[in-house]
Amino acid sequence: MAGLLIAGIVLAIVHHVFYQRLNGKVARSGKYAWDTEDQAWSTRFGTAIALLSKTCLAGAVAISYQQHIWSNLRDADYTMERIGGMFAAIENPFAFFHWEMLAKAKIATLLALTVWFLPFSALVSSSTLTVIASTSLESGWRAVPSIDFMRNPSFSIGDTLQVSPALERIAVLTGASKYLPPNAMPIANASYEVEFRGPSILCGTPSEDGPMNVPELIESIHNATSYQLESKEGPGEVVYMAASPTFMSGSPESFVQDCVVGTGRCNILGDGLNPDILWVRHQKEDIVCGLHETKYYVGFYSTHSTPHMILLDHMPLDRIADPVLSYRSATQSLVNLLTGAIGIWSAEEDCDLNMEFYEEEPIDKEYICGNMTRFTSARTRIWSTFLVGALNLTKSTKTQKNDRNRLSPLISLEDKALTGNMSLGPLIEELSRKLTVNLFSEAHFL
Repeated sequence: MAGLLIAGIVLAIVHHVFYQRLNGKVARSGKYAWDTEDQAWSTRFGTAIALLSKTCLAGAVAISYQQHIWSNLRDADYTMERIGGMFAAIENPFAFFHWEMLAKAKIATLLALTVWFLPFSALVSSSTLTVIASTSLESGWRAVPSIDFMRNPSFSIGDTLQVSPALERIAVLTGASKYLPPNAMPIANASYEVEFRGPSILCGTPSEDGPMNVPELIESIHNATSYQLESKEGPGEVVYMAASPTFMSGSPESFVQDCVVGTGRCNILGDGLNPDILWVRHQKEDIVCGLHETKYYVGFYSTHSTPHMILLDHMPLDRIADPVLSYRSATQSLVNLLTGAIGIWSAEEDCDLNMEFYEEEPIDKEYICGNMTRFTSARTRIWSTFLVGALNLTKSTKTQKNDRNRLSPLISLEDKALTGNMSLGPLIEELSRKLTVNLFSEAHFL
């Protein structure tokens, strides 16, 4: 009896220590059928130990019950029927419903009940090991992708200033959709932040100070652009003009012919005497933009079904007069989108109506032709970007005879909503930052 009792207690302690060791650990699935690290095997081991402990304790109690009955028979008188019932109590539960046993053998009754209830201990102990779903946070160092502007050759074709197709594609997609999904998340279902340095454009108003009179040069380029377009389209108005002045040499007329309305390859040269990389005239507003070193803080998140990235913050640093090839190429891809001109021309002089078609009903030819307006776009691809909503394009609408003072917008409200009520200069800055961030969407640049 003593041996069984000690064995049962030891096995109960072993069972407790075993479950305590499993407490808080991650439940794992085994790699093969006999892998003892599998959660199923942990449950089997725990159940076996609990059953062995229960068996030893039940045997110890049963022996002590019988020994106590013999001791009790020497001290009290029992009928033969009750003596047989007492020995059968650990097998027959109806033996407990006799008053003589309950009155004269209280300890024996308690021991017999213990034998009956000990099997439940194996069920209770096994159910104490449960698996619950939880979210665990693990911290550690992992390498994450970043953009290498100094050593990555994917920004241009060889050592030339020609923008690579991958970079050109990202520039077009950025102008259309602002943010692109990242190429790949290094850790599944993880979020992290990256700090890096890259190029960005800052825009402002031109100044007459310095080695060149910028407002006067912009005016001369605008006039030359108007002349080039009017020579082909007739009298009209240039409402948007953008060009990279770093390639400007010779007369404004030849510069416009090659780099504004023509198809010449006019790359950013990084001329230290003229650090501006873009000049823009929109209506009567002049904008000059320069290249700056910028510190970026970008967040990558995969908590949604599709991984996404967000520009958390940025800090412009020094202006760059002579950018490295990667900075120059990244900026050139944006300049290629914006360079060019847009003009509005009235089609009234070219209006040719078939009067025979309207012979049954008199019409006002001046009224119909007065409402016809056409665009002329040279080189620029600003139409395909979200910046188009910032262009102040209107046409003259004739509502009745001799009334031509009403102006109708030519840009839809949906396009204007994309700008967030920002003017053209800040939108160019935003486009340049989004372009740099979206380099993470292409593996070539990581």
